[in-house]
Order: sequence, then C-alpha cells, then structure tokens
Amino acid sequence: MNPRDFLSLAGRLATDTVEASQRTAISRANYAAFHQSRTLVEACGFKFANSGECHTKLPYCLQASNDTEQIVVAQKLDSLRRARNDADYNLTTARFLPPASVTRFVQTAHEISVAVQAAQSRLLTFRPLVRQYAASVLKKVLEGDE
Repeated sequence: MNPRDFLSLAGRLATDTVEASQRTAISRANYAAFHQSRTLVEACGFKFANSGECHTKLPYCLQASNDTEQIVVAQKLDSLRRARNDADYNLTTARFLPPASVTRFVQTAHEISVAVQAAQSRLLTFRPLVRQYAASVLKKVLEGDE
C-alpha cells in the first residue's frame, strides 16, 4: 500500500461534516506522513520495530539528519501525532469541530509528503548522520554492519 493513499482518504474525509469523519481524517493524515517519513529514515539502513516507540524516535532521526527541511518535517510530524492522539483518544475535545482545523492538519500532512519526496534526492547527504544517530543513540543494528 502507498501511504499517500491515506492522505487522499484524509482529504475526502475532511470535507465531511460528521465529527467521526473529521477525526478519522486527522488519523489518516498522520499515518500518511508517518509512513512516508519512516520509509525515508529507514532508507538510511536500519529498521524501526513496529511499536509506539517508533512514533517518538522517528522525529529525532529526522532532526539528526541536520537537513533543514527534515527538521521542520520532524516538528510537523510531532504536531500531527499529538493531534491524532487527541482525535483518537480525547473524545470530549471540540478542537476538531471547525472543519478548517481538520483541513489544516491534512494540509500539514501534504506538506510533509512533499518535503519527504524532495528529500529523496538529498538522502546521501544526510544518511551518515541518521545512521550515526541510530547506532549511537537508538542502539540500532545498521544494515551492512551486522
């Protein structure tokens, strides 16, 4: 599956005035951005475990890239994750009732998608920094270093 399909779905759901659709739009937007960012970071030569821990470690890897755009992506990704947590778990918040707020979150995911795609051409520039961070801080086994 292509993570951008989540983003397309988020865009469609965001136009629905039903609160459950709007909350789901935020969740799908978050996962579109998350999976695209994860794929970029894992292209540096290591794998994240499929656990919640990945959601907190992924932005740190993007920041470690020292790539200006990916540092911004890390901040946006963290913001989207917090919104997704609210959308999924805080059912009493009215934060998502204005459709414009949901549209902003979907737009943020789109911006992340564009930035991650653009970063593919710079991967060789920041790959060593992300690998170093993954090995020294996250204690990840790097592909090719087993």
